Amino acid sequence: MKRLEHLIHRVEISRANEWDKVITSLSNLRYLRLSDYGLTGLLPSSIKNLFRLVHLDLSSNSFTGVMPPSLDQFPALSYLDLSSNHFNGTIPSTISRLVNLKSLLLSSNSFTGTISLSFFENMTILEQLVLSQNHSTVSIASTWTPKFKKLSDLGLASCKLFKFPLFLVKQYHMFELDLSGNSISGNIPPWIWEFPELFRLNLSSSELTGRLPLKLAAKNLGFLDLHNNSLEGALPLPPASILDLDMSDNNFTGSILVDITTYLQSAKGFAILRNKISGKIPDSICTTTMRVLDLAGNKLSGTIPLNFTANCSDLRVFSFGRNNLVGDMPEVGNLTKLQTLSLNGNHLRGPIE
Repeated sequence: MKRLEHLIHRVEISRANEWDKVITSLSNLRYLRLSDYGLTGLLPSSIKNLFRLVHLDLSSNSFTGVMPPSLDQFPALSYLDLSSNHFNGTIPSTISRLVNLKSLLLSSNSFTGTISLSFFENMTILEQLVLSQNHSTVSIASTWTPKFKKLSDLGLASCKLFKFPLFLVKQYHMFELDLSGNSISGNIPPWIWEFPELFRLNLSSSELTGRLPLKLAAKNLGFLDLHNNSLEGALPLPPASILDLDMSDNNFTGSILVDITTYLQSAKGFAILRNKISGKIPDSICTTTMRVLDLAGNKLSGTIPLNFTANCSDLRVFSFGRNNLVGDMPEVGNLTKLQTLSLNGNHLRGPIE
């Protein structure tokens, strides 16, 4: 199998215009990966001859045209990735016949029309479903209950959703959830924080309001993006597992709790720019792992701690601009990896050293 995979790669690189002929001769092929190969035009009709395929990855090319209805002729197909192409038209309902699919990745194309998640009703072992960044509308009936129970990755970014999909309440294996860029309004439901395995959550660029719990209960959460909403109240304490936290462009008020530094020990990014946060900056908010620290555009006051940069030699972005900070400029000479420094719009004095 590896020999066939390498053969396809080598032929594709050297003679891209002949890949149709080569594929036709490989009717026993089970694994085909041609991701990011600069392929263009329509998906060749010869692909229907590969009816034994288990894994098909044609992502990150420039294929055009509609998604072939004949893809349902691959009864053993477990993995299908057509993301980051230029496919258009509607997603054919015949895709529902691929009952052995575990992964269906169709994001970043130009699909149009409305697709109901009920299309995927019979995919009982589905684990990944990513339809983000198309021109289509995803329809989800509030009473719909799917037959799959082990969904771990759901991507519905920019799918014209207005509500949180209620079927998620019983998807206990959720690992990655992206509902960003929709028109979901109101409070974030409490069950979002109760997924035991949730690692990545993106609810940015929506119309969310209300307050968050004082401490987020998602104990394994590594990436949380809530930027560009209308959330308010106090900044929550993240789980200690957090690696990247972005709560910028909201209406959070109050101060940064001193306790937050305990929860940022593994964090590489912490951004709360353009909120209404006041009070002082905790002394140890910058840790040895931190690469991005952006507190700009708030109402922070007091001085920048004297030992602030001592423990954050990995810092790339240091942005405290447009606050009410006073005192001496911090020492930045030891920040050898620094790429962005923003301290404007404060009342700091002295040279930058």
